[in-house]
Amino acid sequence: MQMYVMTTPAEQTTEVKPIGQAGQAPRGVKPTLLIELKAQIYKLITL
Repeated sequence: MQMYVMTTPAEQTTEVKPIGQAGQAPRGVKPTLLIELKAQIYKLITL
């Protein structure tokens, strides 16, 4: 699972913090990040 996170662009990981703090990030970014987080959580639970 960690390998998958590391393969994603650094920009995505850096955008996660501003979204939670400022909330000024594009709305289009939030759904994709939430989907990725949910997918990772589901994989962790299933594994």
